[in-house]
Parts: sequence; structure tokens; C-alpha cells
Amino acid sequence: MRGQPVRAAYVASERAAMRSRDAFRSTAAMMPLGLIVAGPLADIIGVRAWFLGGGLITFLVGVAGFFVPALMNIESERESGPQVLEDGAPLLGPLMEPAEGL
Repeated sequence: MRGQPVRAAYVASERAAMRSRDAFRSTAAMMPLGLIVAGPLADIIGVRAWFLGGGLITFLVGVAGFFVPALMNIESERESGPQVLEDGAPLLGPLMEPAEGL
């Protein structure tokens, strides 16, 4: 029971690292597709219009983030502290439970 919070923290950090690697792989996989689309469109409508359109879309997505409650309350868990189980181990999420007998 003593090492359970340490193991739980290790599992949580491994999950975060796995998510980071997955995000990188999906981004890296989409880059060639973006270049295939961006090149011909920039030739057709012009580089200046392409950058203005991309900037406008980025701005609108940023403004839309202010209307998403999950994004606006993302810091609330830091203020209230992480959720913990009865024995003091951090709550890892709805799909993961602490291992028994370790």
C-alpha cells in the first residue's frame, strides 16, 4: 500500500507521455496532407490570401474557445487540487483503478 501513490503517479506520467507521442504522430501524419492542399490553393488564390484566411480561421477558433466551458474551467482542478481516493492515491480516471495486492 505504501508504494501505491508512487505507482499511480508513475502510471499517470506514462499515460501523459503516451498521449504526447500519439499527438506528435498524428500531427506528423497530417503535415504532408496539409502541404498537398496548401501548395495548389496558394497558387490559385495567392499566398497573401492563403495566410489571411488561415489567420482568420485561427483567430475564430481562438475566440470560440472562450465559449467552451471545459476550456474556460481548465484551471479549476489546479485550484481545488487533484481528486484522491480514500487511501490518498490520486484518482487516475474513470477507466483506471488502482491495482490490488501490489
